[in-house]
Amino acid sequence: MSRVIIYDTILEEKAFNDFEKIHSFSQLSERLKSNPRFFRIAYRGIDDNLDINTDFDYCCKAVWCLRDVHFAVEEIGHLSNSWKMPVSLQTIVSAGRHKGIHFYCTSQRASNINPLIRALSTSIVTFKQTEPRDIEWLEAVMGDDAQRVSQLGLHEKMEWSDYAHSSNTPVAEPETQE
Repeated sequence: MSRVIIYDTILEEKAFNDFEKIHSFSQLSERLKSNPRFFRIAYRGIDDNLDINTDFDYCCKAVWCLRDVHFAVEEIGHLSNSWKMPVSLQTIVSAGRHKGIHFYCTSQRASNINPLIRALSTSIVTFKQTEPRDIEWLEAVMGDDAQRVSQLGLHEKMEWSDYAHSSNTPVAEPETQE
């Protein structure tokens, strides 16, 4: 992936070692203008003194101006939930595919992701889930395979896509920091 923007809601910069860290919207705008063919950016406009919702709205509007980009939002629950979602994100989710915008998000709870995002998802990666609402939603999408999600082990994931069957896959153990 040569054009990636991650909106880092929880400022977990050390998780994005291979990404350029940008902390203001003006820096993000300049960076996108300077080399639009290749970028891997972890962004959160903390230097702008904007609230997270305004900053995220600006970021979504910048992403909408792009083509052929992968846009990921870390912990989407900080910005959207099952009953509200910013209009700028709705635009990306519902029409971004026409511009080659690929949207990804992470969340601890599937049932808290906005229904528009869930309805338009073409693939899901989940780790162990035990809450009944989350399993019910996964079951509605994945079918009976979702029952296995409560049995997953540590660092084991289940993948599902609308064009392939689900599978259990162990995830590599995280490296320890010295």
